[in-house]
Amino acid sequence: MKVCIFILALLLGSTNISYAGYNDNMVGEVTAVMTYTSGLILFRLHNQPSSHPSCNRGYFAIATDVNDIATNRMLSRLLIAHTTKTSVNIGFDNTGDCGNGYIRVHRVG
Repeated sequence: MKVCIFILALLLGSTNISYAGYNDNMVGEVTAVMTYTSGLILFRLHNQPSSHPSCNRGYFAIATDVNDIATNRMLSRLLIAHTTKTSVNIGFDNTGDCGNGYIRVHRVG
């Protein structure tokens, strides 16, 4: 029985979760949120990055390949922050991995 528990613990502990380029965080006030029928969500912070090596720096994007539950959570957080004029913390990729050509966001908190 102990051997089974040990093997199960090894298997569960070795699960590799990929964050696809999430390597930076930024805190700022949301100044614009735009949604499209394709599912793409673009937004802008007051302190939007002035440069990016491969993506259009004009907006952050919640890409269309993110699952619906995660997309809805991030959109809700963005809209609340925009409405209340409070800062939001986002996790994004500052080196590549664009979302529909824009800076890809992996987390909104």
